[in-house]
Amino acid sequence: IGRADKSSIGSDNPSHNSAGTPAAMASITVTKSLPTPRDNFRWFKTEFRKHRTVWRTVMLASLIIQTVALAAPLCTRMIIDQVVVQQTSSTLVVLGFALAFFIVFTAVINWLRQYLVLQTGNRIVAALGNRVIAHLFRLPLSYFETRPTGALLSRLQGIETLQRFATNGAFTVIFDVPFLLLVAATMFWLSWKLTLFSLLVIGVIALLSVSVMPMFRDHLHRQFLLGVRNQAFLAEYLSNMATVKTLQIEQHLEKRYSDHLVGYLAVGLSSRQAGNSYLIVTRALEQTMMLIILIAGASMLMENSGFTIGAFVAFQMLASRLGEPLLRLVGLWQDIQQAIIAVDTLGEIFDQHGEKHSAAPPPGIAVPGRIDVVDLAFRYASEQTWICR
Repeated sequence: IGRADKSSIGSDNPSHNSAGTPAAMASITVTKSLPTPRDNFRWFKTEFRKHRTVWRTVMLASLIIQTVALAAPLCTRMIIDQVVVQQTSSTLVVLGFALAFFIVFTAVINWLRQYLVLQTGNRIVAALGNRVIAHLFRLPLSYFETRPTGALLSRLQGIETLQRFATNGAFTVIFDVPFLLLVAATMFWLSWKLTLFSLLVIGVIALLSVSVMPMFRDHLHRQFLLGVRNQAFLAEYLSNMATVKTLQIEQHLEKRYSDHLVGYLAVGLSSRQAGNSYLIVTRALEQTMMLIILIAGASMLMENSGFTIGAFVAFQMLASRLGEPLLRLVGLWQDIQQAIIAVDTLGEIFDQHGEKHSAAPPPGIAVPGRIDVVDLAFRYASEQTWICR
């Protein structure tokens, strides 16, 4: 397993068969670098394109949500700068009812958007799962003879990975990111200086995310390969337990599996540590952005530069609105990398050419059959009577 710069880690000396004796464990290797990029997303994109109408609806809902979200900061600015100063209670009531309506309206649109994403994600994953199994059953026998059963099962678990990713509630944040430009434009209208500070910190977060992406992919790729090795080990030996008992190699197998498990857990621990460090750093940067806004905004208020208290409060609300989806996207970053690896592993199955001919008739077509039995007889020996004649 692996297609570039292979280095064996805990590999066994197997025969090429995956269904015979326990010695049939296939050699599992872990790559030091990622596989050569291939167009594995072509079949994934095909399923997404079948639901273009739904995705347009989801994007429209995201645009509405982000547009309506601007109402709360702007109404807050109006209440602080005008309503409180002028003591206009009637305007306050109107703005209060408007904000309450926006809250209910946003909740309904959010629910509908989440429902569409979950339902469509399940449909896409179900269709992909059926395509993978259908293609797998049409592969030649040599494909299965040269691969451990556990390795194939690990690749098929990519379907579950995609299902978890597509039905994850945080998945909708991907649709919110393009419309954050509306929030940034409103922030620029309130104060271009504070907006530049905010965008500078967000740029640092973006650069950090891009820089750690290869590291995450490498960690997750190695963790996947070691998981394949462990599952292949268990599948092959448990399915041949009679041979294991006959050879009395239980203690030897316990030690080998313990070594495999330690390696898998070590890689998983380093991956989680890297993810936690990345998340902590991004949260610290987001808090730094809010601190810069607080200090710089207070300085602008003391300078009487035309920047009002209402605009300052509204800007803080918008900055929080801008940072929230980015932090959610940071938390989703590892899930995105796992989904990419799942697509790549399933793509390895689709890259294999199926059998050109099949003995099974096409579905829905009745094939006439006839067997003529002529002069058929049977007996166990020439001196015995006929059993069938």
